[in-house]
Amino acid sequence: MRSCLDKAHEILENAARALRDLIKEELIDGRFSEVARVAQLADSVRRLSALAPPRGIEDTSISETNGSANGNRLEPDLSIASVRRAGTRSGRTKAAMHYPRFEREASRLVKIGWSKRDGRPYEHKAPREVINLVERAVLREAKDNGDFVIDEIMPVKGADALEVPSYQVYLVIAWLRDLGFVERRGKVGYRVNRQLLTKPRVEAAWASLTSRRRG
Repeated sequence: MRSCLDKAHEILENAARALRDLIKEELIDGRFSEVARVAQLADSVRRLSALAPPRGIEDTSISETNGSANGNRLEPDLSIASVRRAGTRSGRTKAAMHYPRFEREASRLVKIGWSKRDGRPYEHKAPREVINLVERAVLREAKDNGDFVIDEIMPVKGADALEVPSYQVYLVIAWLRDLGFVERRGKVGYRVNRQLLTKPRVEAAWASLTSRRRG
C-alpha cells in the first residue's frame, strides 16, 4: 500500500510537471512576460517535492520464481530480499520517468539524465555560449524544411576556433527538443522549427530554468 508520503510526492511531481509544460506553452506562444515568475513557482514546488522523496519500495511488489520441470504452478517468492529487489526496480522505473531535467548553474546549462545501466541520475554541463553556437549551427545547416542531422552541424567551433565537445552539442539539442523547438525525425534526424528557435525565445527559456548554486 502506498504511503501518504508517496502520494504527496506524486502530487508535487505532477504539479511541477504541469508548471514546466505551462512554461513551454508560453515560450512557444511568444508570451515571455510571466515565464520567469512561473519558473520560480515550479522551482518552489520542485524543492518541496525533494522534501518528500518516494520510499522506492512498494509492499505489493512481489517477484515469482520459475516453476519446476514437473509442471508445478509458479509460487510467489515472498522473501524480504525478493520484495526489496522488486521494490527497488519499481522505484528506479518510476524515478526514470522524471528525467531528463534541465537547470542552470551560473552560466552553464545542466542536464540531469537517468542512467539505465547504473540506475541513478547523471549530469552533463555546457557553457551558456554553447547554446548560441549550436543554435546558429542548426539554423545555418538545416534544410529549407528544417531537417538536419547532428553530423552535419559538427564540428561546432567557438570564437577561439576550439571545437565544442560532442556531448555538449547533444546536451543543447536535448534541451531544444525538451522545449519543443526541435523534434526528432527518424533514428538520427531532427527538424528545427525556425519560427520557434529565435533569440528572444532562447533567452526566455534560459531565464526560466531552475537556478542552483554551484556545487
